[in-house]
Amino acid sequence: MMMLFSKSERVLLISPHLFSLPIITDQMQVKHVDMLEKVFPALFETVPHIIVFNYDCFKEAAPKFLARIRSNRFYDKTKIYGYKTKPEPRTDEYLISLGINFLIYKTELVENNNSLQIISNLKFGDAIN
Repeated sequence: MMMLFSKSERVLLISPHLFSLPIITDQMQVKHVDMLEKVFPALFETVPHIIVFNYDCFKEAAPKFLARIRSNRFYDKTKIYGYKTKPEPRTDEYLISLGINFLIYKTELVENNNSLQIISNLKFGDAIN
């Protein structure tokens, strides 16, 4: 199995509340942002390798937010994870087209406690590697 992360990964978690994910390890440097107004200053400050975007909480702002990040070449190598409650094929395809690299579903996290299985079941978008 391929290693998704190294110990020095910086993660920006964009969500109104903190939550744990099996893809985020204790060795990672996690910066939590609870308001969209704070995202771009935090991006500049932390230069994250990974962004976890809580789509359910910020769905109205998602297109503009993702377009702004993906239009900046500085963030080309930044992986963006979309966190959603459940799969919705049309919405998921739309998010992938906007630049989300991976989708994580809360329902899959609850149903399956095996972290390695969850990581291998991530929904991959076009822009992998």
